[in-house]
Amino acid sequence: MNVSRNIFNPKPNVDSAVVQFTPKTINDDIQDRQAFFNFVKLCFTQRRKTLMNNLKKCEYSHHVSQWIVRHKLSSSVRAEELSLQDYIDLYCEVVQ
Repeated sequence: MNVSRNIFNPKPNVDSAVVQFTPKTINDDIQDRQAFFNFVKLCFTQRRKTLMNNLKKCEYSHHVSQWIVRHKLSSSVRAEELSLQDYIDLYCEVVQ
């Protein structure tokens, strides 16, 4: 909803808005949510590197590369290019 600048003191030069965020629910296939969040954080360790470069020191890096090939993604795919569902699928298949 919009909020008029006239209700503030001192009055700003712009109008405001109230925004409500609703968190997405995560798939029930993920048994350990903290481990999932840690995995996603690891994928974004260095944002401009590829997903494989961020995960190459992990014990499951070979499985990640196979997952990338099976899903017909580029070997240079970056973490920011994957959807939430991609991360859930990758985590469930490779890590769990």
